[in-house]
Amino acid sequence: MAKTPEQIREANRLRKQKQREQEAIRYSDLGIETVKFEILKGTRSCLDKLKAEQGFDDSKESDAELLTLLIHNLSFRDASQVAELLKVPMTSNEAAKLNANR
Repeated sequence: MAKTPEQIREANRLRKQKQREQEAIRYSDLGIETVKFEILKGTRSCLDKLKAEQGFDDSKESDAELLTLLIHNLSFRDASQVAELLKVPMTSNEAAKLNANR
């Protein structure tokens, strides 16, 4: 006997619900956490530059991969090296003034 459209929709809904529950368990077991944040266009430009220079593709997944690698590699650096890398960068105007005074 063929299923009605309602039965098909209900079966699909239950299948998706079970899939979401299994994924939630998997994420929990692996300690996976979603982090969402906004970036300004200048930061996006810097991220894209880093990705291009290092051979990453243009996907959002590669954004996460690059940031993950940076975090892990920074965690093994000397605190003074990390402090230097985490300084707030100069604006282009500040850099121009600094170079003009040299």
